[in-house]
Amino acid sequence: MVIDNPDARLSYRLPSGWVAEPDSAPEILGVRFTGAAAYGGYDCGGKAYSRAVVFSAAVQSRSDKRLDLRETGHRFAAEIAARFLAAPDTAPTDGEITEYDGHTGLVMTLPVTIPSADPDCEATEGTVTVLAVDLDNATATTKRGIALLVHVQDTAGGPDEPAPPPAADVQAIIDSLAVD
Repeated sequence: MVIDNPDARLSYRLPSGWVAEPDSAPEILGVRFTGAAAYGGYDCGGKAYSRAVVFSAAVQSRSDKRLDLRETGHRFAAEIAARFLAAPDTAPTDGEITEYDGHTGLVMTLPVTIPSADPDCEATEGTVTVLAVDLDNATATTKRGIALLVHVQDTAGGPDEPAPPPAADVQAIIDSLAVD
């Protein structure tokens, strides 16, 4: 299945077992993320959980200043870790600069320890991976932007089944990325 997210100017292929969630659109730091999908949904203790989620958005500069890939990626990764994994602190990571469809990109992964109230239901460790891509899309009326592809995954804790997705899933999603 391919997620085509024109709002983020991205499309990406989901590995087997992932399910599109078109009604999911979290707002993070004032930016609405769409193109969502989840893996390993389960109910535990009367609550609904997923072992992993992916979503994307385009972030536009609010000033004439160009957005920095590293700064923007880390700011969103830290906020997402705090919101989705209840991880209060994340250490900055340099990430890896690479190219996607002729656009400069940065991939960073933040491993997080999750303060879990119920380790039988909730993860105790996870990762937040952010791919930030320079859209090079400035016009007379639109500031240059950065597309963000976000992958959040449990890596330890929670129930045995469903297990988190294979570690290779995040790389497969990133490798399938196309920039519009």
